This record gives sequence, structure tokens and C-alpha cells, in this order.
Amino acid sequence: MTIAASSQPSSLPISISGVTKKYGAVAALSDVGLQIKSGEFMTLLGPSGSGKTTLLMVLAGFIRPDYGSVRFGEEEVILKAPHLRGVGMMFQNYALFPHMSVEANIGYPLKIRGESRNSISAKVAEVLETVQLAGFGRRRISELSGGQRQRIALARAIVFKPKILLMDEPLSALDKNLRELMQIELRAMHERLGMTTVLVTHDQREALTMSDRIAVLRDGRVVQVDTSEDLYAAPNSEFVAAFMGESAFLPVEHRGGELYFSGKKLITESVAEPDAPRHLVVIRPEKLEFVQAGERGRYNCFEGTVERMLFQGDTCLGHVRLTSGDLVPVRRGLRESAKSTLPRVGDHVVLGLHPSETRIVTGG
Repeated sequence: MTIAASSQPSSLPISISGVTKKYGAVAALSDVGLQIKSGEFMTLLGPSGSGKTTLLMVLAGFIRPDYGSVRFGEEEVILKAPHLRGVGMMFQNYALFPHMSVEANIGYPLKIRGESRNSISAKVAEVLETVQLAGFGRRRISELSGGQRQRIALARAIVFKPKILLMDEPLSALDKNLRELMQIELRAMHERLGMTTVLVTHDQREALTMSDRIAVLRDGRVVQVDTSEDLYAAPNSEFVAAFMGESAFLPVEHRGGELYFSGKKLITESVAEPDAPRHLVVIRPEKLEFVQAGERGRYNCFEGTVERMLFQGDTCLGHVRLTSGDLVPVRRGLRESAKSTLPRVGDHVVLGLHPSETRIVTGG
């Protein structure tokens, strides 16, 4: 996607403070606070019912919270009508007008702002170039593929050069290959245009691919905000670790300032909360190694028996039953030179987890 540098819009930071929204006894949002930097790509990530879409609708102005503040730059917008907030909005179902042409759909935000026909035509042509659909202006919406409709919805959201772009699961209707392609293209567009972008998704891989930072929501609260890399590598709780990728958890005993699993001391760079009711070590399958006797000193080691080895294309997924009774997954890449070194079902193995990869989280 390309756009002339001279037409880059400016962006605004977003400040959310104490936002609360209840529906009867149910709290959709509970004292939510979040700071989004100017020009940042922020993703609101969480399971169904976590409050992520409610928070996006608060930013858009379609839902008014019971309490709290929302500022775009220095301006408080909590009482401002949606059409006066100057945000671009891309809905999950695209919300395109089927009786209008592509050009009329894209130009609609400009028309309601009172722009001239010539100005609308020029801006529509420019944004169609941006989304790589030049020449599609006269087509009907019914003549477009799913991916093309997604691009038209995006074009309509950015045609008036908003300083803030809000997107509600915009890729959920696309097939896997097209969704992955559009993730890359949306990220490239964001880097080119520079507008502050807030995306709602429940897809962890999508969030990791596209975001500068991710805010994980649970039960109407923001439970962790971090970069993609740090959120995956250093989750602050069992919930975040489980939600952010394939994982298993082993119970850890905290005594005397040290951590033990099944009676063996763990070496870790992770800091455990001493007063937490439960401590768990996070097991990411790709972080485990099958280690030999001479290598054990470098790792936290776990002994067990291989129950399954599953071929999955470029990787092999194993399940190992530890002597403690816990079942853990192990994922190894398949290289021709390494195939013969993988264990077989029934083999006794020692798994190694490097101290720098040994992450302790609180349970619950």
C-alpha cells in the first residue's frame, strides 16, 4: 500500500482513566486505565466477554461509560458525539452500503462533512490507490470479494485522514491465508500513515503480528500491557501466559525465598511474589530441550516418559509424562540432521528449561 508522504495525517495520543460501565449488576468495564501513545498501534486483546469491544465503543462514542475520562490529546471527549470525534471506524461486518457504488461508500464520510464533489472524487481516487484498488470506484459492493470489501471498508475509514483509527475485528471474516496477508498490509499501512490505531481482536497471533503494544483484558479490567515480545516472554499471570500461546504450568513451592518443583530447586531470573497463593512455572513447548547427561548443569531439568510424538509438518509435538505426574508438551523443529535424535514413544527422557526461560507466574 502506498500513499503520498505529503498527505500523512497527524496523530493523537489517547488517555483512558477510570472508565467504568455496568449493565445492571454486570461490570463490562471496571476502572479501566490505559495510555496510548501518539502514532502507536495498540491492540485490545481478550476472550469473549472481556470488555475489549465495549472499550472500543467507548472510544468511538457509541457507548457512554458510567464514570471515567477519555481524552484525545488534550481534549476530553467523553460527552462528545461519535461524528464529532474525528475518528475513523472499521466495523467487524464492514457496514458497507450495498445499494451504493464503491466510490459512494468511500466518499460518504466526506459527503456528510460537506466537501465538494470534486474534492470527494480526488480523495476517493487517492485512497483507492492506497488500498490497491484503483479503478474499482464504479463497482457495486456485491461485485467484490471478501478481501476487496475489507479494503473498501478500510478506505472509507481513512479517507478523511483521521488522527485516530479504531478497528473492531476487521479480519475475522477472511480465510486464513488472506487474513495473514492483510495483517501484514494493515501493519505496513499503519507505518506509512502514522495514525494512532486501536484494534480489537481475540486472535493472539494477529495481535502479536500487528501491534506495538497489546493490552490484555479480563472481566472488564486491563491485566497487562506490554510489547508483543515481552507479553509472550514475560506474562504476569497464569491467565496471560495461557491466553498468549501454547503453554503448560507446573506447580512450584516457594519457601525461604527459593523455588522448588517436585523437591528440586529451580534457578530462575524471574521474581516471584512471596505472598501469592500459588506459584507456577510456565512451560512454553518450544523452550524445552531434550538434554543429555553432560548438559544437565545448564538447565532446570524434568524427567519423564514420552507418551506421544506427533508429526506436524515443520515441527514435531511431543507429550512427556513427568515423574511428578504432570503432562508437558515439547515442540521441536524438524531438520533432516535432527530427525534421528528425537526420542520415541516410551523412551525415558530429561527435559531442560534454561534459567533465563524459566518464568514464574501467580496462579488464578
